[in-house]
Amino acid sequence: MRLENRAIRAVVLAALGAFALVTAVAVGLWVWMARSGLEAAELMLARAAPWLLCWRLLLFVALMVYWRELVRGLSTYAGLSDAATAALRRWRVRAGIGLIVMDLVLVEDAIGFLRRTVL
Repeated sequence: MRLENRAIRAVVLAALGAFALVTAVAVGLWVWMARSGLEAAELMLARAAPWLLCWRLLLFVALMVYWRELVRGLSTYAGLSDAATAALRRWRVRAGIGLIVMDLVLVEDAIGFLRRTVL
């Protein structure tokens, strides 16, 4: 087995593992909210908000770091040309910055924060 195939397999397995972990946490939160009530769940989520922000930013950085392997796996799987693969590789920084900006605007309500503090 070639090194590229092992790297692609490792990235795919890591992505599937992360998806399974997030799904298990979501199901666990749902069950916990059903058993303990909405107020306790809101308090727990308010306490966990900074850690969840760090987790999301870490995932965005990991996406930017492993972008080359993801593009290689995608181009191998989809049979993309060398020009299309090179174009996808150039999108690494744009995709990462776009995800971080969307997270700040949609999830963290950066625009609302700026309105409250500046205006």
